[in-house]
Amino acid sequence: MLKRIVAWAMLLPLVVMLLLSACAGLTQTSTPAPTPAPAPTLEPTPAPMLTLEPPVPAAFQITDLEINPTVARPGHRVTISAKLTNTSDSEDSYTMELFINDVAEVAKEVTIPSGQTRELRFSEFFETLGTYRVNLGELTGQFVIVESGELAQSSTPGCCSGASDSSTSDSSGCRCCSRR
Repeated sequence: MLKRIVAWAMLLPLVVMLLLSACAGLTQTSTPAPTPAPAPTLEPTPAPMLTLEPPVPAAFQITDLEINPTVARPGHRVTISAKLTNTSDSEDSYTMELFINDVAEVAKEVTIPSGQTRELRFSEFFETLGTYRVNLGELTGQFVIVESGELAQSSTPGCCSGASDSSTSDSSGCRCCSRR
């Protein structure tokens, strides 16, 4: 029995050494090499929302169309005028186009401060006999170019189509209408 105890005594340190070395080997081999931590993912930060109000469009009102004279001889001047009002909150420009018989004849650009009114005048000479339709913005009217003898016979022709709000007479007795 003593032999067995001695054998176990000698064998025991050897077993302990083997176990320790095995554990140390297992620790080294079973522990995976440290892997770098994944890089933090940066989620895009939304930019602060800047809400811009669309600019308020300029608002203009065209009134008081006048055609003078409404009956003229060839080669005489016909003056067409109207009032243009800026009804918006800021100064702005407007291009007023004069159409004669649906053809753009003249354009004028005018800058008007907020709330103010400007009178625009167009003066043209016409040689050809006939009736001419005038469009200025939403307003319409007409004038007639006649022979000299017909001028004396013409009474008070209606100069504006579709205008019913007011009418005035010029110095020759011709009526000029306007739509408000």
